[in-house]
This record gives sequence, structure tokens and C-alpha cells, in this order.
Amino acid sequence: MLAEMTRSTLPQREERRYSIKKKENRNKVAQSFQRKRAAFILSLTGGMVVLSIILLSAVASSIAFSNNMLSKENKELKNDLQRLNVAMQEGSSRSQIEIEAEAKLGMIHPTSAQFVTMDKTKAPENFADKLKEEAFK
Repeated sequence: MLAEMTRSTLPQREERRYSIKKKENRNKVAQSFQRKRAAFILSLTGGMVVLSIILLSAVASSIAFSNNMLSKENKELKNDLQRLNVAMQEGSSRSQIEIEAEAKLGMIHPTSAQFVTMDKTKAPENFADKLKEEAFK
């Protein structure tokens, strides 16, 4: 009897061992699949991060280029403004106006005979008429 019992339990134990090994193998396969899946997702995420960094650096370099172009244009405009200010100061100086008036308009400097002097004590009734009389004598 005892021998029969031991023989009958032996196949059950082997069957249990086989089913336990089978479950362990399934767990190993499932864990391996989960690891592979996690590695794939991690590499995909890393790739997206790298691509976004590349895109952001391209945008930043484009903005830097535009900024440099605007700075260059700004410097040119400042130089033009400075040249125009110098030209305006030269053109509005008294000596430059005098030179232009003599050359283009025929201005002459009056001689002592052409000066009109007025007596300060006697104020004329009509200053413009008095000036005309003195000028055209």
C-alpha cells in the first residue's frame, strides 16, 4: 500500500514541478517582453528629446541670425543719422550760409557809404519810409 501511494504521488509531484517551471518560464518571457517594451519606449522618448533639442537650436540660430542682421542695419542707420547731423550743422553754420549766399544769390558786403545810420533821439514817424529815403539817396 505504501508503495502504491508513493508511486501514485510521484507523477503528481512531477506534474507540479513541470507546471511551476512552465509558469516561471512564462513569467520570464513576460518580464523580458516588458523590459524590451520599456527599452523601446525609453529610446523613442530619448529620440524625441534629441529631435526637439535639434529643432530648438535651429530656431535659436535663426533668431540669432535675424538679430545680427537687425543690429547691422541699426548701426548703418546710426551712421547715416550721424552723417546727416554733421551735414545739417555744416549747412546751418553762419559761414556756410554766407558762402552759399555770395555764390548763388550774389550777396555782397556793404561798404561804409551804404550803411544807414539813424539818430536814436529822433524816432521817425514811419521807419520804413525813412529807411527807403536813406537807402536810395
